Amino acid sequence: MYASVTRIRFKDERGPELEAEEARRQTADLRAQPGFRSFHVIRIDPREVVLVRIYDSQDELAAGLSHGFRPGLGELFADRPERLEGELLASVT
Repeated sequence: MYASVTRIRFKDERGPELEAEEARRQTADLRAQPGFRSFHVIRIDPREVVLVRIYDSQDELAAGLSHGFRPGLGELFADRPERLEGELLASVT
């Protein structure tokens, strides 16, 4: 499995809630993506979230990430999101 971790800083405190709301809205679309395993929105502080996406393969992760962000959401970013990707070595649920 492969994962992406994206750190987003928003201009104001509305951003994290809007990102979480968008994730909830996209639930059906995410589940329909080939190889999709999970998506998590983690609030780090009032203006910052970390997104974690997990897919079965590196190619499926790349395809899932190619959808980008909802139009207009990027205008709320304080700066460019930081993204790391890599092989998932262990997962415990």
